[in-house]
Amino acid sequence: MILSPDISVKAATDDDHGRWNAYLDGVPGASPLSRYEWRTILSNVYHVPTFFLIAEDAGRVTGVFGGYEVSDFGRSRRFYSLRSGGVANDAATAVALRSYLEEKARERHWVDAVLTTGDRDWGGRKAE
Repeated sequence: MILSPDISVKAATDDDHGRWNAYLDGVPGASPLSRYEWRTILSNVYHVPTFFLIAEDAGRVTGVFGGYEVSDFGRSRRFYSLRSGGVANDAATAVALRSYLEEKARERHWVDAVLTTGDRDWGGRKAE
């Protein structure tokens, strides 16, 4: 599989809120559980660290992935994606998002990570 060297992944900020949701608005059947507003809810209500990633190719959003970290009483950290998890235009974007999360897992010492993609093909957006 040839991956595009032009895909970049970064941690989404509140400045990306509109672009995140606009991207999802263009995905047939995208779940409201993938929307950027969940970052605010998770951070402000549940006080958990969030990891919302946005992938771009030539300045155009090509994928998003949202999730959060929880710690148990023993201080073990685990990562959970949002229920609809990641949405990506293609396999290269999915791989780039997953690679970023794998690096974050090593950095944050996650003992487990649960990644979901809803009912869509992780390698590309599925038309309804």
